[in-house]
Amino acid sequence: ALDMVVEKFARTDPDGMRRWVATISDPVLRAGAAERVGRRLAESDPAQAATWAATLPDAQSKSRAAESVIQRWAQTDPNAAGEWIKATFPVGSESDVPRESFAKMIDGVDPQSALAWAGTISNQERRDAVISSIARDWLRREGDAARAVLQNTPNLPEGVRSRLERR
Repeated sequence: ALDMVVEKFARTDPDGMRRWVATISDPVLRAGAAERVGRRLAESDPAQAATWAATLPDAQSKSRAAESVIQRWAQTDPNAAGEWIKATFPVGSESDVPRESFAKMIDGVDPQSALAWAGTISNQERRDAVISSIARDWLRREGDAARAVLQNTPNLPEGVRSRLERR
């Protein structure tokens, strides 16, 4: 139902849609609405959607909106999306979701950059999981070429390093 409301609002009153999110008192509903509105706004103007997401008052809404914007923006202009993340989300727990989302989005295009971005995730468990996933996908796609780079990559999770040594 929320998707239908956002879709209708997006067609008739995008500014009203942005204001509406701020009026939702329940934090879980507000975060869900922010995610959907961010995704919808990013379809036409990712930079403007990112600017809006950065203005959201609570961390959960800001993070969820940013994640949906990044997913779209990374497809069309990954450099601009990365610069926005750096400027808007200093390294720390509030920036983990956008940084993880961005790393996953650029994984197939630029795995070395994806690993670097994953390395900025502050939560060690999430960081190790994302790095492992990127490395595994890269090895699957490019085999020995990926292995050569990964063997010289500092701070790989132990599980990834041991897989490289076994092959």
